[in-house]
Amino acid sequence: MRIVPFTMDRAEDALRLMNLLRLTPISLPEFLDREARWPAGDLRLRWLGYDNDRAVAFGQIANSPYAPSDHLAVQVAVDPDHRGRGRGSTMLGLVESEAIGRGFRGLVATIPEAASGPQAWAEARGFQRHALRCDSLLDLRTFDVSRQCPRG
Repeated sequence: MRIVPFTMDRAEDALRLMNLLRLTPISLPEFLDREARWPAGDLRLRWLGYDNDRAVAFGQIANSPYAPSDHLAVQVAVDPDHRGRGRGSTMLGLVESEAIGRGFRGLVATIPEAASGPQAWAEARGFQRHALRCDSLLDLRTFDVSRQCPRG
């Protein structure tokens, strides 16, 4: 796998892989708009891994308000047709080296609780459960505050 730094001319490749990590994929125009709004002073480094001319792996480290100040948030995504061949581990090795080289002590991966495959992959590579966040949904079409919430 050939790994190259992310550049905007590779936005479609990166977005295809990044959308694998999202519950709701975003469009290319939305991605480009978010890119334009990223704070200039925040650290964010990205790479793409290619087999021939196809992007098969994505890696990112970035500052995050949800990570300790001496840690970076990490994302690694691998095309489903290319999993189990070491591409994710190779990308993780690169982002670990970059984080260490910049003086960071660790990485934080946010993985959905229901995602058993990614949980097992991360744990096999040394990630330990640190915090549990819970996403709760409220259906405003069916919720009746007068029946379900006590007064006062």
